[in-house]
Parts: sequence; C-alpha cells; structure tokens
Amino acid sequence: MAGDTNQKKAEELKKQGSKYLKKDNYKKALECFNKAIEINADDPSLYFKRSAVYHFLGEHEKAISDGLKLIELTPKDFKGYEVCAESYFKLEQYESAIEYFKKSLEINSHYQPANYHLASCYAYLGQCDKGIEYY
Repeated sequence: MAGDTNQKKAEELKKQGSKYLKKDNYKKALECFNKAIEINADDPSLYFKRSAVYHFLGEHEKAISDGLKLIELTPKDFKGYEVCAESYFKLEQYESAIEYFKKSLEINSHYQPANYHLASCYAYLGQCDKGIEYY
C-alpha cells in the first residue's frame, strides 16, 4: 500500500514539474523532478524531464548524467543517447556528441535532428566531407 502511495506521489510531482517546465519555471520544475526521483528512481521519464530542465539552465554536465541514467534504464530507447549527444554538442565536445548521435540513429534512424547535428559536429571539426553524408 505504501508503494502505491509513493508511486502516486511521484506521478503527481512529475505532473507538477511538467507544468512548471512548460511555464519556464525551471527552479520549481527541478524541485519537483528531484523529489519524484527520490521516490521513484527507476522511472526513466523523470530523468528525461529533468535533463530538459538542466538543458534550459545550461547545466549540460548534469543533463549528461541524466542521459546516462536513461541509457542504463532504457538502453533500447534513443532518448538517453540524444540527451547526451545534445549536451556534448552544447559543450562543444563534438567527438563525444558524434558518438552519441550515431548511437541514437542506430536505434531511431528517422530522427532527423540527429542527422543535422551530426553534420554540424563534423563541420565544426573541419571534416565537412564526413558531415555531408548526414545532410
């Protein structure tokens, strides 16, 4: 019974956090997602949502940590790889970004933003010949 109560509390916190996120209230959203993760650390959607908050706050290293947790929890879902790739891209760590964009495309080859970002990574590295195949 306590497990059900905790699960409901975590879901309510996730809903509240999502509302705050939509309103660009990142501090409140982060508080909600952190509390929800304390209750239910095995819910991958919480890490995905919290990584979005970190992205908007420019805390890309923390977003990468959440992306890695997503990969651990759901290795066959491309979202964790995409979180890491986007964060490495923002940190201008293009080699790491390429690695994660490629992994995300192995899982979901139809995710077009990954192709665009891959090409951009190669361009930033001065390897336009490699990047052109992703346009």
